[in-house]
Amino acid sequence: MKFAGKCRPEPDALEELSELGFDAVELQLLHTHLDTFEQSIAAVQQSDLEVVSVHTPHASLEESTVFTQADAMAAELDVYLVIHSQYVQHVHIGQLEEYSFESNYGYENNPGSSRFHIENLILEQGHELVLDTAHLYMAEPAYLQQLERLLEQYHEQISIIHFADSTVRKDGLQIGAGTLNSERTIQLLEEYYEGTVVMEVHPPTAQASARELFQ
Repeated sequence: MKFAGKCRPEPDALEELSELGFDAVELQLLHTHLDTFEQSIAAVQQSDLEVVSVHTPHASLEESTVFTQADAMAAELDVYLVIHSQYVQHVHIGQLEEYSFESNYGYENNPGSSRFHIENLILEQGHELVLDTAHLYMAEPAYLQQLERLLEQYHEQISIIHFADSTVRKDGLQIGAGTLNSERTIQLLEEYYEGTVVMEVHPPTAQASARELFQ
């Protein structure tokens, strides 16, 4: 597995992540980073970090240019595009597909989306999944069983996994701050998965602790 941190495409944030010992990063975009497209690209290119993916800003379906511009940034950097928004659900994937993304991309499972929902609306439709373990935990009482099923049956359609601790109501927590079984989650990833794991915890210093737990 490859381990990546997560931060905005800004010089200070990228430098901090590098100082924490990360070699790779997923870029978390805000609308402002698309407004300053060239500056964001320049900040990334001046960093020593390898960019593995670009995460779309949180936008509504009506903000089509936000998704297409995020795709343009991923294409410019030749990296994976993570498509996710707290305002867009998986039932809207048909509309998102109309944007004809240029980059390799996958849909991140929304908080509360069940395994059944993920399979039927993403994986069985031939799309790739960006699997957020905390989001799955928020949806599934039998979380570990459903995680194992997804990894075992669909690992070839999963290029990136987001990892954090979680409760049933809040995700993105530091390891040990939630109720998700992190140790068993890591064991399942080691057994079935060979892609990139993004440490999606806050603050950035906690990302290093999450990476150390894997290692």
